[in-house]
Amino acid sequence: KGQFISIIVFVLVVLAIFGFNFYLFDKSDFLNMKWDTFLFKLLINAPLIWIATIANINLNRFSKLEQEYSHKEALAKSYERYKTEIQELEKLGVTGSEELKLKLLEINLEAFKVNPAEHSDKAKPDFSIWDLIQKKKDEKPSE
Repeated sequence: KGQFISIIVFVLVVLAIFGFNFYLFDKSDFLNMKWDTFLFKLLINAPLIWIATIANINLNRFSKLEQEYSHKEALAKSYERYKTEIQELEKLGVTGSEELKLKLLEINLEAFKVNPAEHSDKAKPDFSIWDLIQKKKDEKPSE
């Protein structure tokens, strides 16, 4: 549901940006734009671009989570296949199949310990204008 909402928000904002700029920008604006006109258009476009960027970041997170869980599903299926193969080896009387089962279980448990939600937060940090301002303020030498 969240992914669908992010897609809708992203598409609507991009269409709003396009519509706003198509309606308000003339060819003459590019040749001799005044500062007040530029500032007005910037103040309208900046929040729309920011909203589209946030929606895009959310889409990327949903995509990353989907990939992580698909990987876990593939691991589970592989585990079942390998377990079946090891059981076939047991039936044939091959020695060491019990160790193989334990090793397979250990490897899969290690892989399943990883929480996909942890990786989605590390995928791309959120951009904060406030953090940027604070960083610039801290860098200024005190007089």
